[in-house]
Amino acid sequence: MTSTPCPAARNVSTTVLNVRTTPFICGCQASVASNSFTSELAKANTVCFDTETTGTEPVKAELIGIAFSYRKFEAYYIPIPEDKKAAEKILEALKPVFEHEGIKKIGQNIKYDIIVLANAGIAVKGKIFDTMLA
Repeated sequence: MTSTPCPAARNVSTTVLNVRTTPFICGCQASVASNSFTSELAKANTVCFDTETTGTEPVKAELIGIAFSYRKFEAYYIPIPEDKKAAEKILEALKPVFEHEGIKKIGQNIKYDIIVLANAGIAVKGKIFDTMLA
């Protein structure tokens, strides 16, 4: 298989990985309040994230989880509980990462995610890259 890199992706590797043979880590970080996950996330230069919600209209949708990747071959999912106080505790722990201007945020249709997070009291700051527009 040959690939021709897009001019906008000059420094991006064009290696295609086989998900069946490439080792990766996937985890569920239900205890974000421990700060071990969020402190590691806060050290990243770039964070890829995606919100999982109850609908397609960002102003009406409720946040039910957030997926993250900040290291090669690693992905994490944080479920947001229905209990409002528990949800607020998790979002408060994640807020400094989203609002850190020095961390680049990457997402697919990231405008949707930014609106969802704004409704949850989080202002996404820093450089933003949307894979849907790339």
